Amino acid sequence: MPGPPRRSPGLPADLRVLAVVQAGGAGSRMDLLTRERAKPALPFAGTHALVDFPLSSLRASGIADVWVSVQYQSGSLDVHLAGGRPWDLDRTHGGFRRITPEQGSGAAHDDGFSHGNADGLFRLRDDVRVHDPDVLVVLSADHVFSADLRPALAHHLDVGAECTLLTAEVGVQEAAEKMVVHTDDRGRVTGVEYKPESTDATTVATEIFLYDPRVLLTELERLHRESAAGGDPDDTGLGDFGELLLPALVERGRVHALPLEGYWRDVGRPAAYLQAHRDLLAGRVDVFDHVDRPVLSPTPAGAPAWVGDGGELDGSMVSPGCRVRGRVVRSVLGPDVVVEAGAVVEDSVLMRRAVVEAGARVSACVVDEWARVGRDAVVGRPLPGTRVTDGAITLVGRHAVVAPGDDVPAGAGWSRGPPREAPARPLREDGSVSDDDASPAPRGSRTRDTDREDLGSLPQTRSISRWDRVWRPFWVLPTVIIVVATLGGVFMPVLDRTLDDQLPYFFPGGPSGARDMLGNIAGAMISVTGLVFSITMVVIQLASSQYSPRVLGDFLSSRITQVTLGIFAASFTYALTVLRSVQGESGESAQFVPQVSVTLGFFLVLASVGMFLAFIHHITNSIQVSSIVSHLGEDTVDVVDRYFPEPDAPGSRLGLNTWDPGPGRTAQTLPALEHGSVVEVDHRRLVAWAEEHDVVVEVLPQVGDFVPEGIPAVKVWREVRAGQLDEDDLETLRPMVVVEKDRFFHQDPAFGIRKLVDIAERALSPGINDPTTAVQVVDELHRILRLLVLRAELPALVTRDGQVRLVHRPQRIGQLVDLALAEPLHYGQDSLQVPRRVVVVLEDLLTVALPEHRPLLERWLRTARDLVGDVAEGSGT
Repeated sequence: MPGPPRRSPGLPADLRVLAVVQAGGAGSRMDLLTRERAKPALPFAGTHALVDFPLSSLRASGIADVWVSVQYQSGSLDVHLAGGRPWDLDRTHGGFRRITPEQGSGAAHDDGFSHGNADGLFRLRDDVRVHDPDVLVVLSADHVFSADLRPALAHHLDVGAECTLLTAEVGVQEAAEKMVVHTDDRGRVTGVEYKPESTDATTVATEIFLYDPRVLLTELERLHRESAAGGDPDDTGLGDFGELLLPALVERGRVHALPLEGYWRDVGRPAAYLQAHRDLLAGRVDVFDHVDRPVLSPTPAGAPAWVGDGGELDGSMVSPGCRVRGRVVRSVLGPDVVVEAGAVVEDSVLMRRAVVEAGARVSACVVDEWARVGRDAVVGRPLPGTRVTDGAITLVGRHAVVAPGDDVPAGAGWSRGPPREAPARPLREDGSVSDDDASPAPRGSRTRDTDREDLGSLPQTRSISRWDRVWRPFWVLPTVIIVVATLGGVFMPVLDRTLDDQLPYFFPGGPSGARDMLGNIAGAMISVTGLVFSITMVVIQLASSQYSPRVLGDFLSSRITQVTLGIFAASFTYALTVLRSVQGESGESAQFVPQVSVTLGFFLVLASVGMFLAFIHHITNSIQVSSIVSHLGEDTVDVVDRYFPEPDAPGSRLGLNTWDPGPGRTAQTLPALEHGSVVEVDHRRLVAWAEEHDVVVEVLPQVGDFVPEGIPAVKVWREVRAGQLDEDDLETLRPMVVVEKDRFFHQDPAFGIRKLVDIAERALSPGINDPTTAVQVVDELHRILRLLVLRAELPALVTRDGQVRLVHRPQRIGQLVDLALAEPLHYGQDSLQVPRRVVVVLEDLLTVALPEHRPLLERWLRTARDLVGDVAEGSGT
């Protein structure tokens, strides 16, 4: 072990620094993982614990007096802390001290557990006064970081700060869960927001604070007197730092912020815990890279890790004593973990002595110590994308046993008993889930409509409502805005006549000035309206020629474009309408100038200028290929996610794909009355209609198929002896299968893939020859395909009460895979970039795909590799 670091030359030699590491409460957000341990005892990177990071940083900073405050499952930390020995803190005078709540400590009302970190610090006030430090450093013990605090101590003393807090940059969504920090250009904190409902800021406190102890204790006692009066005698009312203490110190004007260098992450939730390990495997965690401040921990005893015949490690980390004969992908294994032959572990963290038996598959899981996953069990599901959410992570508790062949879904928590499942929830008539008398579902669970136990899965896609149809045309929203403006131009002058002749802050001119102003507004607005329309047409023409005609609908559906045209045209019509009400000339007694109306026209001009800037920004962004491709990908992923059932959905296991009507049935056929593409099949209404009439409805075309008029579209199968159905009854079926001239995303996963493939083909055409754009498309297709290969096929039959009621032709995952890969490979076969990228995509898909999808992916992988070989051979590379 390297010797203890010396104090920084910029710090006084006699500076007394006391550090308090707050080891937290129950850590309930970590669920099963903290039921039998304190959160700071959670393992990280296999052999470390979370508490190692603050203790190692304090040692590297030359801070020897360290108190660790533990109030929950303190025994789970004792062996690991070892009296501070691993960090050279076990001293005769000062050094390490572990503090737990106990009877008789402090004032009589200070007994028991704290209710927040400020509350906990208040309970230590007498001990802090006795120690009498110059600086009090307070750190949390559930963060991953590495810091040398000496520069922060020097800055704290130099500026005479009463509090210095270290900050980090995070995403907006994460910031809303923490304490947001606002500073001026000198680093002085001007405000804090504790867990705001919404925020645009990204700077948050890392829960590393340096305090002036005298000011701190004085403020804590003052706030306690003001907040605890009449409250719970066991609760001081101080809560966390961000609730009362920091806002009070900020008001005093001497709180400063310093950015924390390097990696930092709060791992207090399962998603953050797993993501921190993913960051570690991806090389984004630098906390172990500092030779001058190593992360120290009690050295785990164990034999060297061993990878046997057939064992495979791909981007993973193993600890001493591990025995691996299966496949481990992007995972971290703690000491003495066993992965048997044929088992697959991916995107997971397995803690000490966990066992995964032969043939089992563990995906996106955190498996606690001494847990066992039985032979051929499936635990969790592969992550659907790059973003990790709590609902995608499966937790297996300490000593839990997953029986052979069991299936634990994503987002579940498995303890020693059966997995938690969402209780049954009633369904409304439209198939949606009712909230009445419903208990909360487990983390991340997704309720899929199954109507009844024997009903095959139906896609959860959104139907095209009448409201959608009304607002879809490009001209509707601008027309509404123009009509409203015109009516305003008619009625505002009427309102003006009821007001005083001269109103302050409104248009002060006479009739000539009003006419000039309104005339100028009208002339300018009609000119700029033409300009905006011309820009829109140029962009549409460019997008059509550069990308694909099928992306035009996305441009025309833009609300920003519609509102911009509407505001400009509305300003024109409003000005002309108000102009009619201006009466008289200057000096005449019968003159009338609608002051409010003219002023409103001026504000419409300001709104037009703002919308014009927004329009230019929107156009410049939307024309970029990355924006187009990403937007199409988002829409397609949303449809895919709703269309195809998850593998554990009841309907996905029925396997019903063929049906024979038998000799006792006859069919009545409904032909298509117009040509176009099938854009919607209302499955639920069809099932209900079939059940009501005791028939089987067969929908012949697939969503997305083109149908000419007269082609059979629907067959209604009935018992021969039942007699013909009335034509009026059959006509009620027509609105349930919608045919329109243009395709839409609502129920058509293939439509988004078709658009993306069109863009790739256009990019690979000889006239453009832009394989880089084609590779961008392939990357977006990769995202879509990764979700597809994790889903089951949608059954072709839907039954109720054991009776088949609906036969349809759902889109198939294999069909979508072929659509996504065939044409880019065909048109990109002379470009090395495209087939190479497809090879990378397919190799990744094979690591996560369900078994039924792998043969198709392997076939395409062979094709792509052959193309790479042919191109490389032809180019001599």
